[in-house]
Amino acid sequence: MKFLKTSLLGGAALVLLANTAAARVIVHDLRGEEAATYQYPVNPGQYYTQHYRPRSLPVPVVTSKSPVVLLEESVNKVIDFLSTPQQASLEQITDFLNREIAPHFDFEYMARWVAGRYYKTMNPEQQKQFTQIFKELFITTFVQKLSNFRNYPPVVENFRSRRTSENEAMASARILQENGTVVHADFKFLKTRNGWKVVDVRANGVSALFYYRNYFEEQIRRQRQNNEVFK
Repeated sequence: MKFLKTSLLGGAALVLLANTAAARVIVHDLRGEEAATYQYPVNPGQYYTQHYRPRSLPVPVVTSKSPVVLLEESVNKVIDFLSTPQQASLEQITDFLNREIAPHFDFEYMARWVAGRYYKTMNPEQQKQFTQIFKELFITTFVQKLSNFRNYPPVVENFRSRRTSENEAMASARILQENGTVVHADFKFLKTRNGWKVVDVRANGVSALFYYRNYFEEQIRRQRQNNEVFK
């Protein structure tokens, strides 16, 4: 079974997952202890300012619920789903997330930020492919985490939100797990033409976007060190 395939298309690095099983292998690696070191920097620097913070956008065309309402409704859907008498399979969890939760994320924006400078060297088809691959990897990670709660759905409380700029907001909640540990979850929202969309998730300060970007760049570095030719 192939773990992953990395190629350079038009000067752009593109990580391709062989299949769903391979994605789960990668997820297992992504959940290592080193993940705790990737947090939002105190001084994010020029690249972060230019490419992460959104430009001024017009008022969304559609009427959108507030970030905290979207978060609470989505969390309640997840808990209701996990609380059903019949334990859900990984495939059922994946289908549920794609149907009910994924539409609230802006995966195109997230993939563009994760790929960083490589994204601009991809052609439109490669960008679309990379976005789909990133979405599948993100959802697979989410599935693995939710599978741990199939017997004991978490208690989620203390929903709150704050506007960080005209087009940005942070919605947060506290997750009480069955083993007694507490996770502080923050969801970064951007205002788009289709309403508020999630573009990053932090768990106890650890940013998913920063982690995936670091992982993506590490794969490129290792390929180059191993003298593997990009074609």
